[in-house]
Amino acid sequence: MRKEKDRPEAALQNQSGQTIKQGDSTTPRLPHIGTMHSRALARLLAGRKIDHHQFQNETGSYRLSRDIHVLGVRYGWRIERAEYQRAVRDGQRIAMRSFARYWLSPESIAAIGPRGCAFVDAVAQFEKRAAA
Repeated sequence: MRKEKDRPEAALQNQSGQTIKQGDSTTPRLPHIGTMHSRALARLLAGRKIDHHQFQNETGSYRLSRDIHVLGVRYGWRIERAEYQRAVRDGQRIAMRSFARYWLSPESIAAIGPRGCAFVDAVAQFEKRAAA
């Protein structure tokens, strides 16, 4: 038996009990500070476009696509994405691989208002303490 969270069409509810569909940006929520979700979202709220390589270099996590998915499904963020090709070394040969770059629209960033700035600052403080 599949759990409800495993079904792609399953709707999630936020803390207020409102139904959130994937990508519903009318009720975006902020994840807990210190999670990889929060670290990805802080970069997006700062107006950056991020990809797997940047995120891995900055956080040590190679699971950016998972964090982006969770931010969309569980937290209600509408995150833009664009695919691009990049040459990577695959053993002894070089091969072209597809990657994605993610960002938030200026409207999404503006909609969260001062809470977004405070969130970005809080995540930055967390990362400073974690690096010490």
